[in-house]
Amino acid sequence: MDNEADALGRIAAATPDVLVLDLHLRSGSDFGVLRSLSRGGRRRPKIILNDGLPEYRREAEVLGVESVSR
Repeated sequence: MDNEADALGRIAAATPDVLVLDLHLRSGSDFGVLRSLSRGGRRRPKIILNDGLPEYRREAEVLGVESVSR
């Protein structure tokens, strides 16, 4: 995916039960995607973050990520 808007559009269209994110978009970041999903009123999928850096894990947990691959 190229940017946060594209990612959010695809997530909304697919309504996945589980979502695996990494932090590298051409424009924006998956943290922006996580923030948007946190604000949305709809059901949010279980999110797995595909980045094991400690500072990313802490931020992801604050945003409600349930699992971080290391």
